[in-house]
Amino acid sequence: MIPKNLRLYVGGSGSNRKVLLENKGNNTALLLQADVCAELHSSELSQIKSMCERVTDVYASIGVLILYNGEGREMRYLGLVSACNSAGKLTDFEMCCVTDVLFVEISEGDSVEKTAACKKLLCQGTFFFGMTSESGLICDITVNMQSKLNKGLASDSRFLWNRSLFTHPLKFLPDPSLWFVNLICGSVSISTIYCGNQQAHAAVISRVSSERAGTRFQVRGVDDNGCVANFVETEQCVVLGEKLSSFLQVRGSVPVFWEQPGIQVGSHKLTMTRGYELTQVAYDKHMTLLKRNYGLVMILNLLSNKAESDENRLSKQYQAHQLDSIHDDVMIRNFDYHSACRGGRTEPINTLYKDIETFVGFSGIFRQSGDECVGIQEGVLRTNCLDCIDRTNSVQSFVANKVLYRQLEHIAAVPQIDKFQTALDKCWHTNANLVSRTYCGTGALKTASGKMGKITDATRSVKRTIQNNFLDDDRQESIEDFLLYPDKPLAPVISKFERFLPSTFVDCLLSESQHYSTKLPIRVAVGTWNSNGGKIIRDDKDKLAEWLLDAPEVANALQNKNHGTICDDLLMLDENLQTQKQDLDSKTPSFGYVDKSVLTHKDGPDVIAIGLQELVDLTAGNIVSTSQTKRGLWSSRFQEILCRDTNYILLSAKQLVGVCLFVFVKAKHLQHCTDICIDAIKTGMKGKTGNKGGVAISFNLYSTSICFVCAHLAAGQTHVLDRNKHYELIRDKALFDNGMEIEDHDYVFWCGDFNYRIDYANHEIRDLVKKKAWYDLQCGDQLTVQKNAGKVFENYNEGPLEFAPTYKYDLDSDYYDTSEKFRSPAWCDRVLWRYNERFQFTDALSPGKLVFYGNTEIKTSDHRPVLGVIDIEVRKINSQQKLGMYSKVFRGIGPPNPTVCVTCKPVPMKPVVELNDLVTAVLQQMQQFGVITLVRVPEGVMHFTFQNS
Repeated sequence: MIPKNLRLYVGGSGSNRKVLLENKGNNTALLLQADVCAELHSSELSQIKSMCERVTDVYASIGVLILYNGEGREMRYLGLVSACNSAGKLTDFEMCCVTDVLFVEISEGDSVEKTAACKKLLCQGTFFFGMTSESGLICDITVNMQSKLNKGLASDSRFLWNRSLFTHPLKFLPDPSLWFVNLICGSVSISTIYCGNQQAHAAVISRVSSERAGTRFQVRGVDDNGCVANFVETEQCVVLGEKLSSFLQVRGSVPVFWEQPGIQVGSHKLTMTRGYELTQVAYDKHMTLLKRNYGLVMILNLLSNKAESDENRLSKQYQAHQLDSIHDDVMIRNFDYHSACRGGRTEPINTLYKDIETFVGFSGIFRQSGDECVGIQEGVLRTNCLDCIDRTNSVQSFVANKVLYRQLEHIAAVPQIDKFQTALDKCWHTNANLVSRTYCGTGALKTASGKMGKITDATRSVKRTIQNNFLDDDRQESIEDFLLYPDKPLAPVISKFERFLPSTFVDCLLSESQHYSTKLPIRVAVGTWNSNGGKIIRDDKDKLAEWLLDAPEVANALQNKNHGTICDDLLMLDENLQTQKQDLDSKTPSFGYVDKSVLTHKDGPDVIAIGLQELVDLTAGNIVSTSQTKRGLWSSRFQEILCRDTNYILLSAKQLVGVCLFVFVKAKHLQHCTDICIDAIKTGMKGKTGNKGGVAISFNLYSTSICFVCAHLAAGQTHVLDRNKHYELIRDKALFDNGMEIEDHDYVFWCGDFNYRIDYANHEIRDLVKKKAWYDLQCGDQLTVQKNAGKVFENYNEGPLEFAPTYKYDLDSDYYDTSEKFRSPAWCDRVLWRYNERFQFTDALSPGKLVFYGNTEIKTSDHRPVLGVIDIEVRKINSQQKLGMYSKVFRGIGPPNPTVCVTCKPVPMKPVVELNDLVTAVLQQMQQFGVITLVRVPEGVMHFTFQNS
C-alpha cells in the first residue's frame, strides 16, 4: 500500500489563514493562503510550521476546489485524499481507489453543503489515482498504455477529472503535477495470475470522459464540440514480466442531439432537440475526434429496431447521419440486442462477432516488450445502446474475451488462458458495476444468472428509477461544481479554455474586444399564433407565407391604398344577431407598424422564431402525455414555406403540451450557432401541469447570446395577477444546461398568447376598434399598464399596437366573438424583446430596432397570428486577431504570480543591519506599489508576493 507521505498543518484565521502541506519524503512544503500558493524552501519550513498546528497525514492532494457561496464570493478548499484502497499493482505503480476525502478551507466561507456534495461524489468508489508504493511518486493513469509509450502522452485531459482543481495552483507553481495526483473516474480492477513461478497481472481499466459529464437523464447525446455523454474508454491489459498487451474499446451515447424529458418509468420517451443539418455538424465532429484518437472506427449499434419505438427512431437517425457523414470509412453494424438475446441467449453475439472479426483482427492489439513498442492497435470498436451500460457491458466483455488469446500469445501465457479468463470475468463484472454507478447511480444489470440474478436486477431497476428521476439533480450539480462549471456563464467571446485563465486576463480580454471582433447586422423575425388545436393549413400555404415572410410587404401595400374604411365584402351576420350587434362586431382592416427599411431586405430574416400555442387540444390526456407528432408535421410545414426564397435550417424545437417553439436560421449562419440549450417551465396548477407555461431556446449566434421564449399565460379577463406570476415563474425558473438563465442573454425575445385583456366595456372596445383608435385602446391594455408599472417585462420593448386586437374571432370569420359568451376583443398575442449585454464592452451592440409589428388574416383559429421583425447586431470574433491580443493583454496585467525578489549586498564602511529590520524597511517601500499578500526570506533572499501584478 502507498504511504501517507503528506502532512497537513493549519494556522491563523481570516485573511491570515495558512494551510501548509508538507511532503515528508523530500522535506518540501506547499503554502496556501487566500490569494497565494507557494513552494517553500527547506530553510523556511520550520518557521512556518511554528505558526501552524499539525492536523493529519494524508495520502495525496487533488488540487484546490473553487466554489461560490450564496453571495457569489469565490471560496477555495484544498482537496486531500484521507483514505484509499489499493485496486492493485500494474507494472511499476499502484492504482488506488479514493474512499474518503478532506476539504480544508483556504479562504474561510460557508460552502459546507457544496463541499459535502463533492465529497459524496468522490467517495462513491469510482475515482482512482496512481502512485509508486515505496517513494509515493505520482503516476498518471489518465493515459492508456499505447498512448503513453507510442505517443509519449504525459496526460489525457479528456479523462482528467480534477484538472479544474489545478487552475488556482497553476498561477503560482511551474509544475502542479509534483503536488497533485491526476484523478480518473470509472473503474480499475486488477487480478494476479500465477504462471509457474511468475506473477502475471490482468486488468480492466475504464476511464469516463469529463468533457460531457453527467447523470443518466440529465446528460444525453452529443454537444456542439462533438463530445458525447457517458463516453468511456475501456482497456483490457495483461502483463507478464517485461511484456504487456492491451486492447481498447470505447462506448458513448448516440452522437445526435436528444434527451429524455419528464418522468421515465418503463418505456423510453425520447425527444430530438435539434434539426438534422445542425446535428450532422456535431456528428461529424465526434467522428473526427474518434479517428484522431484511435484511428479506424467501427460502430456497434445495439439499439432496438422495434417498429414505432422511440429507440428505433433514434437508431434510424443515427444510421442516417452516418450515411450522410463525411466519414464514409466508418463502418456501422446494427444489432438489436434485446430482440436477439432475449432470455439470456448468447449465441447471437457469436454471430455478431463473426461480422466484426475481420475489423477486430485488422485493428490489432497494442504490444510492448520492455520499453519498446512491438505492435499497435490501429482501430477501435465504438459500442452503444441507449444508456451505454448493460447491453454495452455484455458485448464489450464478449469481444475482449475473444481477443484475449492474441494478447496471451504476446506475453507467452496461452497455456494459462483459463486462469486469465476466470480472472478477467471478475474484472469485467466489477467494471460493469462501477461504470454503471458513475452514470446511473446503481450497479449494472444482467451481471448474474439464475434466480438471485433476477432478484438483483429487479432491485437495481427500482433503485435506478428512483435515483435517476428524483435524486440525480443534486448529483449533477456536484459534478458541475467539481468540474468548475462557471457559477455564472462567461460572455460568449470567452472560450471554454479561456475560462481557466486568471480573471484579470479575462476582464482585460473583454475590454479589448473591439480589436478582435466586428459587429454583424442580423434581422430577427418572431411570430406567435394560438393555433386552436394545431390543425395544419394544407390547402392555403400562401397564408402561412404571408404571415412569416410577406407580412411587411402586404401591410405596406395595403397602407398605400389608404384602406381606411370597412371592407364591403365582410361576411354578414345572421339576421337575428345583426339587429343586436351589427355596430359592434365588424372588423376594421388594420396593417400594423411598418418601417420602410424592412422592404429593402429582400432575402428574408436571418433568424425566424415561431411560437405556437394550443398546438394540441388541452385535454387531460394531452396534459399527462403529449404526442410529438404535430410538432414534427408543423416543423416540416414551416421549413417548406420558409425555404421558398432562401435556405433555412431548423436549429431547435421544444414542446410543452400545447406550447411549442421553433427556431430556424439561414443555412449560412448554421456553423456559427453554438451552445444550443432548451428548457420548459410548467405554470398550470401552480407549476404542476403544462396546460399553461413556457418553453425557451438559448444559443450563441457567432459570439452573442440569444434567447427565445414562447409562453401561454393564465386566461380570464380578471386574472392579471395570475398572468404576472406565470411570467415571473417562467423568467426566474428557466435554467439552461450551460448555466444561463433567461435574462443572462444579450438579447431576449418573448412571444406567445399572454392573455392580457383590455379593461374597457365590450362595446367600447369594439367601437374603438372600428375607429382605429389604437392609442385609446392601448391605454386600457392590461399588459401595457402592468409593464409601465414595472410589474412585468421590465426594460422590455414592444412595438406600437397599430393593428386590431387579435382575439377573439369566430372561426373562419372576420367577426369578433358572436357566441353567447360574447367575449371582448384583446391583444392577447404579443412580441417583446430586450437588449442587456451583461459584460460592459467598449462598443455596445444595437439595442434592437423594430422594423415591423403586425398581424395576418389567417382565420382557422379564434386568434390572429402576429409577427415582429427586429434588427439587432451580433459580435463576430476574428480568432487570429484575438490570439494576437494575448501577448498584449499578458504584458498589460503582468505575471499571474507577481513576486518581487530582493537581494542585499553589504556596503563597505556601513554597519550591518539585522535581517528582520531590513525586511521591515524594504516591506514599507514595497507597499506603495500594491497590496502584499506574502513575505518570505528563503536563503536570505526576500520574496514579496503582491495581490495583483
